[in-house]
Amino acid sequence: MKENTKALVSDGIEGWLDPICAKAIDSLLLLQFEYNVRGDLGEIGVYHGKTLAHLVCHRREGEKTFGVDPFVIKYRNGTTEDFFEKAKKNISALNDTNTIHGETVLYKGISTDREIVQALSTYESKARVISIDGSHAFNDVLSDLTLCTDLISDDGILIVDDFCNSLNPEVTFALYEFLTNNSKGKSLKIVLAVSPKCSPRYGSSRIFLQKKSSKISYREPLLKKLQDCLSGCMTAYIPILGDSIP
Repeated sequence: MKENTKALVSDGIEGWLDPICAKAIDSLLLLQFEYNVRGDLGEIGVYHGKTLAHLVCHRREGEKTFGVDPFVIKYRNGTTEDFFEKAKKNISALNDTNTIHGETVLYKGISTDREIVQALSTYESKARVISIDGSHAFNDVLSDLTLCTDLISDDGILIVDDFCNSLNPEVTFALYEFLTNNSKGKSLKIVLAVSPKCSPRYGSSRIFLQKKSSKISYREPLLKKLQDCLSGCMTAYIPILGDSIP
């Protein structure tokens, strides 16, 4: 467990990312480096940039990182907060302690907006990792899954946040619907799911998906890289979907 005590690039950035999930993302990105998988990286649902920070720091020359978020939150008392500048500052500050290549592009809006969809179309079949953590409503999750499946390359990975999280059940229902009844979803398979031992509010479980057409088998190498911290997970692999889908 010593590895988990090391500082993460996202330390100090507000948001929800358990260290074990962060380790899983970093391990995946290191694997892609070893396999020479190149391409852009992105996230739908950036908030202050906690997860996006990991994608930015693993970016290589010639690659881009994109982030989509309204960057506005409305509180129960009716007040709103615009944190766009804060997110940009967090991402820019990564350059102070890391050697970062490429470019970061932040899109202020909702992933279902026509302008956003059109802008993201430039990444079609080019992305190697996309994190989906936007709206957790059923139809919005389906929309993001459909969009991002088109954006990732054959060897790309989708990471879906809050899978099997009791506080956000529509994410799980939407993912199940997508993988079982959608033609694009049927092109994907589960690599693994990471669910830390803690409250759902702070756990931020992640499920990793890849295209069946990929010639790369990510699961075993990724599990090997993660073996030092798996004792902190409820499970390293959730067979509820992956083992039952051809």
